[in-house]
Amino acid sequence: MAAPRPTPNTNPPFFGRRGLRLLGAFTVLFFIPLSLILGMMWGFGLLRAINPSPLFIEAPERSVPDFTVYSHQGDTLSPADLKDKVWIAHFLRPECGEPCLSRIRQVRDVQYSVSKFKHFRLLSFSLDPIADRNAMWAFGRKYSNYPGWHFVYQDTARMMQVMGQLGFSGRNFALGSPEEVAVIDGEGRVRGYYNPMDSAGYSNLVNDIVLLLRHDDE
Repeated sequence: MAAPRPTPNTNPPFFGRRGLRLLGAFTVLFFIPLSLILGMMWGFGLLRAINPSPLFIEAPERSVPDFTVYSHQGDTLSPADLKDKVWIAHFLRPECGEPCLSRIRQVRDVQYSVSKFKHFRLLSFSLDPIADRNAMWAFGRKYSNYPGWHFVYQDTARMMQVMGQLGFSGRNFALGSPEEVAVIDGEGRVRGYYNPMDSAGYSNLVNDIVLLLRHDDE
């Protein structure tokens, strides 16, 4: 009597339909979200070395002067409230119309780019507070989804003095206000001046803010 023939292995290969479904589910549930998270971390500079831009002031000589300003949020702010924060000093005249609105939109984009960091603030100083008080409140309501952004005002002469002490005197002006913004570190020192309307200036601005914020978060 002949020996029975061995039964062939009928188990489906791993990469059959079931295996492909499992692989697809793994890709959707794990690989794609992980790739997105790592991409965002790379974009925020959390996974790569960041070098200071050419505009970054390594050895700052200017510090923030003492001031008290009124915020659209109904409170007051002073340098003591900004201690250990990295922030932008942005001066504007809202009555200048669309050119000023374009600048506001640019600094809004900067704020969005670094919104992951909790120690960032943005102060937009009015250079004509009596005429612009209602405008500052209106801007504040429009951008209320950015709680770290303060539209502030004070006596015009005092605001001009603060602007000069921050080092804006003699820099580029247009429409009665500086074209550039200043970046202030957590110790109240001016670390650079940047024109966010210029593509290179915008990139340098975001780069150096992330550099300071990442250092402060460590």
